[in-house]
Amino acid sequence: SANTGTITIEGRPTGFLGDDIATIDFQNNGSKRADIRMERGNAANDSQLVFSTSDTGTLNDALIINEAGDVGIGTTNPIARLQIADDFSSSPQPLIFLSNSGANNPGGGSEIIFGTSVSATASLYNAKIQAIRSSLDNGSSDLFFSNNPCSNSHFSKYKNDN
Repeated sequence: SANTGTITIEGRPTGFLGDDIATIDFQNNGSKRADIRMERGNAANDSQLVFSTSDTGTLNDALIINEAGDVGIGTTNPIARLQIADDFSSSPQPLIFLSNSGANNPGGGSEIIFGTSVSATASLYNAKIQAIRSSLDNGSSDLFFSNNPCSNSHFSKYKNDN
């Protein structure tokens, strides 16, 4: 439309896999602290976006969106729609933290929904993992696993009796 503004960053027209084509740099006191780069993908007309941040002054790739639309956090070569990678630890470390705000009442919580059909909705053709605050009201939560193919739901529960 006539009222649309566009910013174009034109990079070099050729390159090899992983070569920087165009970059936005973020600096502090003349030192690069972060960037967003368009890199060449697997073919000459493919591209990927890389977001880099610095920790103690060293620039590291933090997130990549490859030419297939796969997102990698902590990996530069995601093998799924979303891959989160971290260094191995001798004890479990949180990689994903789901939180919600609102009343701190029993029955509240969060869920992950996996659509299992092209017809999937939040209530049909899906599988769910739900964390629901326990009715014990002592800060504990119950973990529920369910699937909802249409009308016959299968449900299992891990109950924390702490």
